[in-house]
Amino acid sequence: MKKQNLASIAVAAGLAVSAATSQAGLSLSFSNQGLNTGIQFNGASSSFQLNPAPGSLGAPQFAVTSETGGTSSIGLLGWINGSPWTIGAISTSGSVQSATVTGVGNLFLNDGAGNNLTGNLNWMTIQTDQSSGFINSALGMNITDLAYSGANADLLALVNNGNGSLNLTFQFNPGRTLTQLTMGGAQIGSYSGAVAAQTSIPEPSTGVAGALLLLPFGISAARILRKDKQTAA
Repeated sequence: MKKQNLASIAVAAGLAVSAATSQAGLSLSFSNQGLNTGIQFNGASSSFQLNPAPGSLGAPQFAVTSETGGTSSIGLLGWINGSPWTIGAISTSGSVQSATVTGVGNLFLNDGAGNNLTGNLNWMTIQTDQSSGFINSALGMNITDLAYSGANADLLALVNNGNGSLNLTFQFNPGRTLTQLTMGGAQIGSYSGAVAAQTSIPEPSTGVAGALLLLPFGISAARILRKDKQTAA
């Protein structure tokens, strides 16, 4: 009976450890707001920017419209400086066109009390698929050096989590490919996106690696149990 319990404990422990998952943090959704805002593709120069460029508190580019995991950011204004950003060589796979983005930006989120959250932004990649476009669709960690000296709980949480991610979705009607957006003159569309805190990853000892470490122990216990049954027979 003790040997059977030993095997059960080992197997259960391995399953429990392997089931450990990461936990998502705070996410702030935003969209371009007001006249003269949007994402502008600069045609044959193969670049894009957010308007107005450069942004500022007096001429913000977007506003936070909803959030997950927080309560104090709805309506906050933001902008990203450093444009235009360059679109690299375009690759095509079916209806999807993709390219890398070069050039960095500076993210600002104003807390409404005179303080800005700031961070360095790398757009990483851009894609189009039929009527929609995506920037950093893989949700890579592309915001670094976050800083904030105010008292907004959500912005403090973003900073305390370390790095973060920012992604963008843009729309044109009718839809346009990256090739079409890098031809001719300027083209402007609407956009929305999200800023998210860095996802916490389980330590190896409490993740899949931990389960693998326990696996030999569980196998050995199972062999003992099987041998005990054969002896009894």
